[in-house]
Amino acid sequence: MKRIVVSGGSKGIGRAIALRFASENFAVALYSRHAADLEKVKEELKEAGAPQVITREVDAARTEEVRSFADSVLAEWEGVDVLVNNVGTFQPENILDAAPGALEKMIQVNLYAGYYLTRYLAGEMPEDGKGYIFNICSTAGLQAYPSGNLYAISKHAMLGFSRGLREELKGRVRVSAVLPGAVWTDSWKGSPLPPSRFMPAEDLAGIIWQAWSASPRTVIDEIILRPLEGDI
Repeated sequence: MKRIVVSGGSKGIGRAIALRFASENFAVALYSRHAADLEKVKEELKEAGAPQVITREVDAARTEEVRSFADSVLAEWEGVDVLVNNVGTFQPENILDAAPGALEKMIQVNLYAGYYLTRYLAGEMPEDGKGYIFNICSTAGLQAYPSGNLYAISKHAMLGFSRGLREELKGRVRVSAVLPGAVWTDSWKGSPLPPSRFMPAEDLAGIIWQAWSASPRTVIDEIILRPLEGDI
């Protein structure tokens, strides 16, 4: 039985990835802050074909809760085949007028949560290219934009983390940084733009599945995806 762990897996990109791997007979472990969403996605994953589902309510801003989640996964499983560091948060903040603590919160969720979950689980992954870590970054990690500069800082940091991890695990565990542009998720609901202006989360999940499906001798270092009409 293959096993995948997805942080922030109850909605949006994380949910789409979890469902895609569940449909391929992967056991799934995921966490989210929202208990009601976790119950809903747990049933969806079972219906999709996951032989086992582990869910846990976790605040990604609290490292001790991320550690407790990792411990609960390893108490059930002997190891992890795929890790997707997807959890993230966004606030429309610029550098000089940001609310106190805004940068620290985004760094804690967008970087540290993935950093620590990787430290806890990477040693429990198969080597020789059979384990895979996907870090969900963003095109904001390549180009800052107005009212998104603190988010861009955190996503630049996540891309740097992914590149460093790739070097450390080279020859053992595959590592990909995934940098999507705007994906249609709940965070965009209320936008005056139509859903057709965004990428479907299922497209991102499909690309990640294709990367995983490649030979263990092959790794895609970085995957950049944008809406057909360009960034928003």
